[in-house]
Amino acid sequence: LAGAPADASSVQAGVQVQGTATDMGSSLQIHSLDLRPQLKGSIASVAVSSGTMKVLQRTVVVTAFTQLAAKMSTGDARTLSLADFRSGDSVLVFGSAGAGDRIVATRIERQGFSTLQAEAMLQGTIGGLDTTAKSFTLGTTLVDYSQARVEGVLANGALAIAAGTLSGSTLAATRVEVLESEASGDGGVELRGLVSNLDITAKTFLLAGFTVDYSQAAVHGGTLANDLMVEVEGLPAAGRPTLVLASKIDIESHDSTPAPSTGETKGMISSLDSAARTFSLGTANFWAGAATVIRRDDNTIPFDQLKVGDWVEVLFDGSKLNSAGASYAVRINAEDSGEAIHDLSGSISAFQAGAQTFALGPITVAITSATEYEAEEGGPITATAFWGTDRTGARV
Repeated sequence: LAGAPADASSVQAGVQVQGTATDMGSSLQIHSLDLRPQLKGSIASVAVSSGTMKVLQRTVVVTAFTQLAAKMSTGDARTLSLADFRSGDSVLVFGSAGAGDRIVATRIERQGFSTLQAEAMLQGTIGGLDTTAKSFTLGTTLVDYSQARVEGVLANGALAIAAGTLSGSTLAATRVEVLESEASGDGGVELRGLVSNLDITAKTFLLAGFTVDYSQAAVHGGTLANDLMVEVEGLPAAGRPTLVLASKIDIESHDSTPAPSTGETKGMISSLDSAARTFSLGTANFWAGAATVIRRDDNTIPFDQLKVGDWVEVLFDGSKLNSAGASYAVRINAEDSGEAIHDLSGSISAFQAGAQTFALGPITVAITSATEYEAEEGGPITATAFWGTDRTGARV
């Protein structure tokens, strides 16, 4: 993780990585993997209505594709909505740098108190390097590296991660790593991120620390422009490890659009109207718009492929209602109802300590003698401790 050791539980949906692997045909055999966050720090403010938060003086944009989660002490992650985040929360942000101070997030992970550290982390392009004062800038943040362990060669324009303690707009770094954005060998290169520094004359742009030459590329999904989310396939240029010769570019322009979310729920679709693009999970009603992201098995699907009986996770905006009072579905993740295990999250209602049951939305939850209990920030708790307190309104 940013050059430091990490375990396999850190690899989650939305995490951005760079590594080496062997193409085995239908799969990749991974040899090394480096998880590369854009930011780690405390949230200064959250604007649910605009789908953004401020972290380390950066505006973090939450889209319908952004994975929002809380890291548990067990290493597992629990799905959140944007409204679940608060000022002061420590978060790890993965994504792509956009125009100005914007970062379009692919994953925002709230860190638990047990893993909370004072350390801040910031990724960006080095500017204003002063080897005498031992400082440089990453965006608007001044990095003092006089007491830092530096890995790699510092240079203006190089991509780097700096970690340390933030005071105002200055990061007192304890560690700086110059990221090796290199494509080497005869294997193909695949990149995903936001287009920046687009030059339509030279037919190049910057992406994830690489210069992409798209002069011979087939471009699908629209016209290239700065701040568009794209996927690039190509080959490394001989003798120029940071230059990628693109053969194919897929544009996902909607991916950088803010998508506010006020809640998240899971359950089985009990009714559905494909023509009206509405559906229900018991008594909870939702509508889907043209920008709603619908996924099954990591593939985007049309609304009419959803069906009654599907088990879905819905990220929704309760402030955006249709004429019938249904909430807008920002993202729908579907899986077959025949799956053996489902997970639920939401706010507890109908809490019955005597019967040891409660409800999450339309679903009644019962327990067995083998049920395990865990506090989000404090590790395992006993059944007596859980049922001994009225948990109405608590999120689980």
